[in-house]
Amino acid sequence: MHEVLGENACDGTGLVWWKDQKRAMDLIDGKYERIFVDGVEKPIEWTTECPCRLKRLEEAERAKKLSTVGIPNKFVDARLSNFSVKYHAQEDVEKAIFAKKAATSFVDNYERLKGQSDAKGFYLYSKRKGSGKSRLLATLGNELMIKGVDVMYINATNVAKEVRATFNSDNEINELDVIKTFIDAEVLLIDDLAVDKPSRFVEELYYKIFNERMEKNKITCIASNLTINEFGNQTYYENKSLCSYADERGDSRTGSRLNTMCYELFMPEESMRDREAKYQDEQFEKMLFGEG
Repeated sequence: MHEVLGENACDGTGLVWWKDQKRAMDLIDGKYERIFVDGVEKPIEWTTECPCRLKRLEEAERAKKLSTVGIPNKFVDARLSNFSVKYHAQEDVEKAIFAKKAATSFVDNYERLKGQSDAKGFYLYSKRKGSGKSRLLATLGNELMIKGVDVMYINATNVAKEVRATFNSDNEINELDVIKTFIDAEVLLIDDLAVDKPSRFVEELYYKIFNERMEKNKITCIASNLTINEFGNQTYYENKSLCSYADERGDSRTGSRLNTMCYELFMPEESMRDREAKYQDEQFEKMLFGEG
């Protein structure tokens, strides 16, 4: 007769504790006989894995990966299955449906696409903040990570910040080491690409990253409130002179790389974030003042 110890079989560790009740009683009554199996004494108490243990380990491993990947906490549960296409304007609904279908096909076909010279990532564009492009970018990261793909997610501000941090003479990591990290990521996801003010430093930084990733057939996905053309034609002042990412003919080497690397997806222009905030306000008011 075996007795299961612990509440609900598992005490929270993912292990079920067992006790051989008969042998335990024999020990008390002085009738206990030692039993050996393959030279090892059979214990009176032992543990087995609870069915929840594997799930716990998988969740822990996923949490560990997420902390490395860099996907924001608010998007950790973002999946294609829960990506909403419920926008008000029909034009936005159609854009969302198309984007979701494209993302689903991309994830399903990733193994066939990776490493191919003609493979592209996505450039998710909408002028409006909170329209869903960052969420879809994170969703791509989550879905690929579940398939075992190494993903790196970073906000564009932090790309430049990580590199600038190496300019400190006390820093043991140099600029090339940081840039190499971005270049070598199997899939690189960059959010808010146009958040940095245009400058020669920013242009050179992204040119190095994009050019190397293009040469190595690495997949890059980006979210931005500037189109590829707008990003590639940004202007800035340097030493009181007006400079541009594009040359005199209007050609932009950075924009050219983006066009080669990414398929431009136009996202809805309605702010889902504003809608969610309004809904949360309404629910909060109901809690404070009641339904009526």
